[in-house]
Amino acid sequence: MNNDKLKNIIIKTAVGIILILCGLFFRIYEKSVSSLWTDEFATAWVAGANTNSEVIERATATQGQSPFYFLIEHYIIKAAGKSEFSLRFLSLIASLFSIFLIYELSAVMFRENRVISVDDFLTIKSKENKQTKVEIISLTGIFAASLFILDPVRIYYAQEARPYSLATMFVLLSQLFFFKLLIPQKNKLQYALNSLLYIIFSAAVCYSHYIFGLVLVVQNVWLLILLLQGAAEKKISHKTIIKKLIIWTTLQAGIILMLVPLFFQIVNLAGNSKKWTWLKNGSFLDMLYTFFELFDLRLILIFGFIYLLLFAYDFAENYKYRIKQISSFKVLNIFIFITLWVILPIIILYFAGKILHTSFISQRYLTLPLLGVYFAAAGSLKFIGNNFIRVFLISFLVSVYIGGVLAPLYKNEHRFCQKVPHDWKNMIETLNYKIRPGDVLILRSGYIKENWMPTNKSTLINDYVKAPLKSFYFHPAFFQKDIKIDSPTDSFQIYNMTYSREFEFYPYYEKIFAECEKHDRVWVLGVNPPNTNYKISQVPELLRNSHQKIFEKNFSGVYLVLMKNNNKQKVKK
Repeated sequence: MNNDKLKNIIIKTAVGIILILCGLFFRIYEKSVSSLWTDEFATAWVAGANTNSEVIERATATQGQSPFYFLIEHYIIKAAGKSEFSLRFLSLIASLFSIFLIYELSAVMFRENRVISVDDFLTIKSKENKQTKVEIISLTGIFAASLFILDPVRIYYAQEARPYSLATMFVLLSQLFFFKLLIPQKNKLQYALNSLLYIIFSAAVCYSHYIFGLVLVVQNVWLLILLLQGAAEKKISHKTIIKKLIIWTTLQAGIILMLVPLFFQIVNLAGNSKKWTWLKNGSFLDMLYTFFELFDLRLILIFGFIYLLLFAYDFAENYKYRIKQISSFKVLNIFIFITLWVILPIIILYFAGKILHTSFISQRYLTLPLLGVYFAAAGSLKFIGNNFIRVFLISFLVSVYIGGVLAPLYKNEHRFCQKVPHDWKNMIETLNYKIRPGDVLILRSGYIKENWMPTNKSTLINDYVKAPLKSFYFHPAFFQKDIKIDSPTDSFQIYNMTYSREFEFYPYYEKIFAECEKHDRVWVLGVNPPNTNYKISQVPELLRNSHQKIFEKNFSGVYLVLMKNNNKQKVKK
């Protein structure tokens, strides 16, 4: 290794460390640790199983995802114990590593003087093109990474014990090695290694989250465009195109082969999509509106205005060179790819929802196309030749983002993102001190699976919907004194209300309330999940003939009320 290469590695490593440390600060600096919320309780319940086979069974039955993420979580909490930090640790690490991956991927995509061409795809060349200029520090990489570091959406998912950060990391790894295959390989070993890693990381995307697997569709569509472009321009022969298609098909077959263990679950999810639906159906405009809600419009307008002014200045200073550069469209294929990255997942998710009679209109799923926006913004620097202006634009955006977005967020939320406010922790702590053996609890955790309760006798589902009370938060004060009890929840009769109130559920409700009338103390607790048609605070009204409220409190959206029986003669001893 010569001195120049060593110097480049040291500089790249230093830049990566600085970016990661900045990301770490915005992801862990908060005044207090936020409570787990409904979905995170699900993660804790699945990952908290005693064995690997139990984790797989729980994840497959309840999560609509592969068990991959939950198995990793299982080993983390097994080693570090159960806490908010240990449950969220995987998301934090994945988000931090993604910062470096975004920097590296942007540097590869926008490398100076490189024209993305199908001619270089899956090719071995012993010598690299001398016209290709290697950037010691990639300004596009720093720009894209800065957007990822400062985006409150990314900060939020780095602090949530769910698979979205992990899936994002594998998306970036898949994209990185996809682009490495577009660069002429030095030898067969490098060619084979990059191909293998591409297959592994692409499969890992689907294992982390099925919806994020749409990135593979983006890659395949773009590659088809490159092949058609090469054939139209007669840059490569039909024989070469067929050869490349065969190799590419082999790589895709390798990914599919790795996904075979998931096929039965995917087919089952597609066939029972209505049972898993918790999101509200909407139009394509609703989907677009949900996507644009991920952005701060003020920031876009301010930065866009400054960018246009500086672009006009730079263009006027070097207009002959700029006209030649823009007309050459050296980065056109990259922007076609980025456009596909942003648009295709949105379109596919919308129409998939219509076909499956479900809905995917959720910001968590739209974080996949959001990644493409970071690279589009970073690529805009390629149209400005003056490095001083490029550095100024990056500095300006960072300053405006911190001052206009993150600082107000921290002032209001005491962290650099807006989290689900539900304070389950303090609600359950209050319950710990007030609850007594023999009390009855009516719980709504907020899972769509609660609608399965009236007709589903599965002990697994019955256990799952009680996840908040199965967590490490729930440890009643009397429990430590009673050595005969195996689990805190064994001391109580817990009934789950449904996610929504439907006519066919009425016999189920009647049975619950008939049982509650026999008991002295009844607790009602839980949340109002998205798109429900009744509030948990309305449930006590259904018991007003037999019980009266003696305690009531709202813990930032988590409702808790204690009701006492009016007729002591009917109370069950």
